[in-house]
Order: sequence, then C-alpha cells, then structure tokens
Amino acid sequence: MGKFVLAAVSVLMVSGAQAAALDVSPDIAVELGGATIQQQDVARDDLSGGAPGSIADLGSLPDGADVVGYHEASPTQQLFVLDVTADLGGTYASAGDVIDYDPGTGVYQIELDMSALGIPDGTRVDAFGLASSGDYILSFDVTVDLGGGLVASDEDLVTYSLASGFTMLLNGANAGLDRGLDLDAASELNGNLLVSFDSDGSIGGIDFADEDVLSFDPAGSTWTRAYDGSAIHPGQWQGADLVAVPEPGVGSLLGAGMALLYGLGRRKRKRALLASFTIDQEWRIWR
Repeated sequence: MGKFVLAAVSVLMVSGAQAAALDVSPDIAVELGGATIQQQDVARDDLSGGAPGSIADLGSLPDGADVVGYHEASPTQQLFVLDVTADLGGTYASAGDVIDYDPGTGVYQIELDMSALGIPDGTRVDAFGLASSGDYILSFDVTVDLGGGLVASDEDLVTYSLASGFTMLLNGANAGLDRGLDLDAASELNGNLLVSFDSDGSIGGIDFADEDVLSFDPAGSTWTRAYDGSAIHPGQWQGADLVAVPEPGVGSLLGAGMALLYGLGRRKRKRALLASFTIDQEWRIWR
C-alpha cells in the first residue's frame, strides 16, 4: 500500500504566526479533499482538509518517477529529488541527486551530484532540506561512510557545504531515537530540527505516527510534536507516511506549533514526498 510521505514541504505563513499551506507529494496516486494527486505531483495543501490549491511546476518528469524531496528556493529555483535515474531534457540525474529546475526557462541542472560527493551506488537520499546557513540538510536510507571518520545512520541528519564537506547535524541515537527508525523528512527552523520518520514510535514521552512532524531543540535536547498529520485530513492518512520537514524562514512556526513537512513513502516503504517551507517570503524545509 502506498504511503503518503512528506519529503519536502513548503509552508506559507499568515501574519508570521500560523501556517497557511504546505506542499505535499505522494508515492502513488492519492485523494486529498476529493482531488487526485499523482506520485509526480507536489501539491499545495492549505491545511483546511479540502482539495490542494495548486501543483508545483517541475516540468516533464518520466513515468514512474517519485518525487522524494522538494524545496522551493525561489519561484525560479525548484529543488527536488527523484527516486530513479532520469533523463530530464538532456540533463541526466541519478536517483538521489538534488535537481534544480527553473519553470521560466524549462532548464534542469544538477544542484548536488551524490556520486561526485562519494556517495556509493545503492545509497539514496531520503530526506532533503536547506539550513539557515544555506547548507544542504541530508539523510540517507542506509548507513553510509561519508569519510573523515563520519558515519551516518538512516536516523541521522548531516549537512553538506562546499566549504566544509559533510558534518553531523543530528546523531539520532544520541538524541534518544530508536535505531530501527529511518528519518525520512527534515528541515531546520529557528535553530530547531523538524523531522519525520518512516514508522510509528515514541521519544521523550511522545507517541508519534509516521505522518507526524517532531521538533528537536538541540540546545535542550528536547522533543515536541510540531504537527499531527491525521488531524488535518482525518481518515485520509491511513497507510500514509510523512517524510519531510519544514525549513527555516522568517517567522516562528514552532511558536505556533505548526512547523511541518509531509512525505510519501520511502524506498523501504516507498518514500515520496517533499516540501519547502515558506512564510510570506520564503520558508524552506526538506526531506
């Protein structure tokens, strides 16, 4: 059964206080508020429980490709990740590469080439976002040796920058996460990390489902629930998984308790959703 996973989410803020919308993508066709959303779509959900208002323009994607990560850096820079290798108008992207698409020109570029970074074949990015510093936030579907003594498990988050390479951002085991969990959605918001997982679990006294978003405060090493997916679309999240989390921006989503990222499936459970965080100006996230 397909999962409604959040790999990257875009959240729009009204008056800098309350989330007004987020972008979601499923790994199979699903219905949200009576509207059918395909696995290649990234749909804007206004959180009212109704049908999404718009579909992100990612150009022409190959049949069978799932969007597993998404971040709207700007109207002319749509960043996303696919679960398969694809020929995008002469630009060849491997599964897990971060792709940059400009809807105005119709041009695709490779934003981040995983093979060039030494990521071994068979290892896929399943969470993607942007930090407030501009560094890439990444998580992988299996344990991977990133060099320099840095080994990242599938419940960990790392950042990547051209200047410093890979750096551990969240060591899941040290933060109390069950090693059986796979982190499949992530972003940074006002210094806090917003994350979602591929399965249900419990942390810090919080029982969560795979469609929920949790917030981790690195300063206090504390966890809170930032988003309850089943509360937005009652009965429509059954068999669905959230695999992306919101990104940093201009306002405070955490203060509003509505920082989120949706996702759809992962490879083990079919990852497939991404979103970018936006607040009046731009909030970004990732999976």
